[in-house]
Amino acid sequence: MVNKIVKNASWIIACKVAETLFMLAVTIFQARIFGPTNFGLITYAQSIVTVVVPIMQLGLNSILIKELVNNKNNEGSIMGTSLMMAMIAAPIAILFVLIFTSIVNAGSSETIIVCVLYSSLLLFQVFELLQYWFLAHYMSKYTAITFFVAYVIASIYRLAILFINKSIYLFALSQTLYYLIIAISLLYFYKKQGGQKFEFNKDIAKTLFNRSKYFLVSSLAVTFYTQIDRILLKNMCGDEVNGYYVAAITIVNMATFIFIAIIDSTQPDLIEKNNQNNELFEKGMTRLYSVVIYLALLMCIFLDIFAPIIIKIMYGLDYLPSINLLRIVTWYGLFSFIGIARSVYIVAKEQQKYIWIISILGALFSLMCNYILIKLFGASGAAVGAILVQIFVNVILGFIIKPIRRNNVLMFKALNPMVIKEMLSEFFH
Repeated sequence: MVNKIVKNASWIIACKVAETLFMLAVTIFQARIFGPTNFGLITYAQSIVTVVVPIMQLGLNSILIKELVNNKNNEGSIMGTSLMMAMIAAPIAILFVLIFTSIVNAGSSETIIVCVLYSSLLLFQVFELLQYWFLAHYMSKYTAITFFVAYVIASIYRLAILFINKSIYLFALSQTLYYLIIAISLLYFYKKQGGQKFEFNKDIAKTLFNRSKYFLVSSLAVTFYTQIDRILLKNMCGDEVNGYYVAAITIVNMATFIFIAIIDSTQPDLIEKNNQNNELFEKGMTRLYSVVIYLALLMCIFLDIFAPIIIKIMYGLDYLPSINLLRIVTWYGLFSFIGIARSVYIVAKEQQKYIWIISILGALFSLMCNYILIKLFGASGAAVGAILVQIFVNVILGFIIKPIRRNNVLMFKALNPMVIKEMLSEFFH
């Protein structure tokens, strides 16, 4: 099973590495050609849309793998119902973007137009839910190839816009093209691989929503507290300062796909282990945490040491203020990735009802923390705030909320380097 998981994750990681190289190239040109101000604006639009993505997903992305693993004979109804629910929710999310920006950015028609254009991606991102069917069947090579090809095509479009007319409006539509390609490709591969016919079922819809509603609230709160720093920076300090900050945090987030690939590829096996034997499940969770923690530590140390070189090569001298921001915010990644891994434990143990408590407390803490720190220290305050929020949500609350304390025990067990040594020994033998 270890080799099966590694092979499954390898497809995702390999294609995502190639995708990240394209992302790196596009980000460099985007940041240099647009400059800190327009770069800050386009990333502001991205942050606003990121906040409303959970409205479209309805928390279904957090439960689909488990539902598919446990109901293999009813996959068509589960997927068909999930897609229909998301299709209904997507226009509501876009409307929210329009209302929010019309109120908060009433004096800037450019900001409103860019945000609404960017939000059109939600109409096609609905079909991203199909990736969980492939993950549940250990067929990640299809989703990995799909996402990579889509990103290459979207990147060519972005570069063409940057070099031809530098239109921020046309650039805002690039993500819509990306998800349109993904939608067409995943539907094709789903049918080709023998996926069951899509069906909508009201009873399944009620069941899915009852199980996902905690994750909906949680996801809204999580995206709020992970994006509020950028939203506050744009409105309190301007697009330029926001551009410096986003340039730094974008580098950290480039490594996210590695951790998501490992976690998503491990989740089906861990859910099955939890159904069979709690001891095996806890051993698997400890190993997952160990891999995530030590990989994240290596990433943080690397970025901290080479921050000046990375910023100068990627963004140029116009972004020198991003160097110190990168050195601070890189440590946010460590605690953020731990939080992603914790979701596996919560889903397996069906402790979704605690998710919304954690997330709402995190959102309130983030709003208070970022407002105070940004007001006092600007972008540096946002960087420190990002770390404090992740520690509060993913570590401190784990001790305060009794039913999930066991997860924190496994997390700290994972700090033992012998866990990694044992995994490597099993893999190579």
